[in-house]
Amino acid sequence: LATMIKNKQIKKTEDKIYYMHKIADAVSFCHSKGIAHRDIKPANILIDSYLRPKLIDFGICEIVDVSKTQSSEGITAFYGTGPYLAPEIVLKNSYDPFAADVWALGITFYEFITGSLPWSTSNQKVMNDAICQGISSFPEGMNPLFQQLITVMTNIDPSERPLMSSIIRCTLFENVNSNASKSMCNQNRNKIPSKTNMSFVRAQKAAESSANRQANNPNGIHEQRPTIQSPAVSQTINKQRRKTVSGALKKAPPIFD
Repeated sequence: LATMIKNKQIKKTEDKIYYMHKIADAVSFCHSKGIAHRDIKPANILIDSYLRPKLIDFGICEIVDVSKTQSSEGITAFYGTGPYLAPEIVLKNSYDPFAADVWALGITFYEFITGSLPWSTSNQKVMNDAICQGISSFPEGMNPLFQQLITVMTNIDPSERPLMSSIIRCTLFENVNSNASKSMCNQNRNKIPSKTNMSFVRAQKAAESSANRQANNPNGIHEQRPTIQSPAVSQTINKQRRKTVSGALKKAPPIFD
């Protein structure tokens, strides 16, 4: 994904929404299984030969046992990549790794859409100061739905950030399966080589069939999964997020139902 951003390969709005939704869906699935990635960034998102994004590098992920009650007040292992660190990590406060993932994904979305990071410096100290202030402005002419989604994802208060399970169902992604998936399938069809490999064709047809099933049943992929809310790292964080996530969603009525 980092190379695609650098080369400005993704220009259509519907294609950007397609990738954003697929990436968000992958992170949401990880969270539902008690896994916080902790190093989300474009370099850790690969695009396969069918133009499907793949989240990689779980070397520093945090795994939370969703069957047990957490007794700590957050984690204090501060990992990640500079420009994508959440303010609470920069400040060395104990933190909820799931909320930190939401922040990092918000910064990744900003870079994906605009082609650059929201921080105009490479000096880490200056950058850390900017991160703690949050994103102060967006490029002129940026799609308001993109802007609103990124704004709630990069709230400097981690308890005010929405859960990934809410993000994947926001208004921006409502028609992603019916519009963008068809566009991506058309691109995939053009990738078949001139000397046809039948196993490649069968795999191609299977991929297109899967995309069509998703288009006809946009909520099916979520219905097949266990409905497990992203677990909080501690009782304190868990109670706080339950109280505030609904408030966070109300602050962005244009993008959340």
